[in-house]
Amino acid sequence: MSRITRYVLPALAAMALILTACCPPPTPEIIERTVEVPVQQTVEVPVEATVEVLVTAVP
Repeated sequence: MSRITRYVLPALAAMALILTACCPPPTPEIIERTVEVPVQQTVEVPVEATVEVLVTAVP
């Protein structure tokens, strides 16, 4: 067995475990994005109208 596989790799693995145990987990970042979308809408409104007709006589 070489020295790297016998000593270095276990030491690196132990350091990785220590670092992950000591460091707090990353805080999730909330990204808010607002997108404006142009909307065109036609609205039909029913309307009732009453009209009075005045008839006048011409002299």
